[in-house]
Amino acid sequence: MIGLNQGFAIMRGKLKTVDIFQGFDRNSIFLKYFKKTAEIVLIPFLILELVICLYASNANKHHVDLMNSLSFVKSCQTMKSVFDSIVKQEYALMSNNSIISMIASEDAPENSHNIQNQLMLNSVATSPYIESVDIYSTVSDYVFSTGTTGWIEDFRYLPWYEPYAKTGNTNFVIPTKSNPKKAHYDRLSFAQGIYYNKKLYGIVVCNIKIDELVEYINANDMVEDVFYIVDSEGVILYSNAYDTINQKFSRFDRFTESEHNFLVLNSKKQTFYRSALPIMNLSFVTRIDRSSANYPNKVNIPLVLLLSFLVMILMISVMSFYLSHQFYRSIADILKYLQPEFHYDGDTKENESNNEIGFIKNSISGMISANKEFEKQLGENLVLLKKTQSAMLQLQFNPHFLFNTLNMASMKAIAMTRSENDVSSIIKLVSELMRKSLSTDSYFTTVEEELEFAEKYLEIEGIRYNHDFDVDWDIDESVLGQKVVKLVLQPIIENAFSHGLRKLPPDIRKCIGIAAFREGETLVLRVTDNGVADEKELKKISAALRKGELPQSDHIGLRNVNSRIKLLYEDEYGCTISREHDQTVVRITFPMI
Repeated sequence: MIGLNQGFAIMRGKLKTVDIFQGFDRNSIFLKYFKKTAEIVLIPFLILELVICLYASNANKHHVDLMNSLSFVKSCQTMKSVFDSIVKQEYALMSNNSIISMIASEDAPENSHNIQNQLMLNSVATSPYIESVDIYSTVSDYVFSTGTTGWIEDFRYLPWYEPYAKTGNTNFVIPTKSNPKKAHYDRLSFAQGIYYNKKLYGIVVCNIKIDELVEYINANDMVEDVFYIVDSEGVILYSNAYDTINQKFSRFDRFTESEHNFLVLNSKKQTFYRSALPIMNLSFVTRIDRSSANYPNKVNIPLVLLLSFLVMILMISVMSFYLSHQFYRSIADILKYLQPEFHYDGDTKENESNNEIGFIKNSISGMISANKEFEKQLGENLVLLKKTQSAMLQLQFNPHFLFNTLNMASMKAIAMTRSENDVSSIIKLVSELMRKSLSTDSYFTTVEEELEFAEKYLEIEGIRYNHDFDVDWDIDESVLGQKVVKLVLQPIIENAFSHGLRKLPPDIRKCIGIAAFREGETLVLRVTDNGVADEKELKKISAALRKGELPQSDHIGLRNVNSRIKLLYEDEYGCTISREHDQTVVRITFPMI
């Protein structure tokens, strides 16, 4: 075991947190944190394991029920789309004027062949599961068909005609055979009466090929279960369990509503799903054997229990180590920077003095002793500070002396000429400007006061240049009360005279513009001049202002104003300079307060 004086000297340079608690061996607080955390974390994980067991016991049932529901919904949607197309085909034929006119005639039509072709084109050719279409005229007893056309007595086999002849019902669905010699039904015949002005003129019959329909449904991923097409009385019109056709569905009235907008009937081993079809009150029913359903992603319960147990052990270990490490990091950070004041003697007895807390307590005790010297030095420094404050108060008399001296000089100049003159005016204006600039009452001023300061400075420049320039004021009075940083306009105006206006030829009148206005939530002070300037150089200066990289030796006034504004506000405020319409434009922006 290394001594702490030696060990922590290394820790402060190279060792990591793990090296620190290893240095304290079994006395480390980290181990205590780890044990306690593992005990606390174990409880919720045991509860989680119990929940997983309960979930696993019911997972297969819920999963199978869900997959069965999804399978039925998809199958039902496919079946509904098929029957919906049948309804549309029948209504299209029933509303065909040429067909109505033909079946309303008592004589055999001369162009029955054209009607037959039209039926083929409009119905059979566009629907792979429609075998044939028959249109029977009740007026003439003539049958138009996609197969054979002729009088009703000429047909040897019309399976849909017998129900109509017996009952007179024109709207029905019956299972039929395409050939009477077939062993089982292979068609469904949908009959609809054709009425005009409430008078029956005929019947349209769509014969559906069941085999083609089943293939169409299977092509749309219908689950291979037993399904039924049932009428409103519970009679099975068709089923892929052929022995049930024309039989009564025994539990048809026992279905209950489900949350998926279809009916459900559960038994011990089977589930029946039922939904209405868009034609003649028919229903689509599917029977699924839960015990034989073999869907993917079924839960392997023993495997789930084993994996959850292993994951639980791993997560408890990881979480305990992570939480203990997070708790310990603050202690480790303190230990890295504390100067050790005692030597670890290697005692493995667990007590507070041999762990990290004991080390910190002893180190802090040493630091408190060392701080007494600092307190003594602090007292001496406070005495020096008071002396400095006294000296600063004395320095405040110097500006007042200067103001009084300038006022006296102004009065002397007036006395010598016995009137106001340029010298007395300049001295008076300089005195007022100095009084304003040296005032320490506040770092801020109003826009109105800043404009007054700029106006006094322009009076001095007017005397200097013999009033050889014009000033254009454009002030929005609504911003006069806004707060801005002191002394931002005067340095910019001074730059305008020093860098731009002085370079103008004598025959060009100098002009300077000062504006104050609002743009959204931004206050803008703008100074323009018609002096000479290099546009490329102005762009470089503006870019340097945005980045705060304008050299201290260049454009001192502009850089000073920009820096003072950016120190107080966000980077989006400050100064920009550009060349617009043969004028140099400096914009100074502040937030509206």
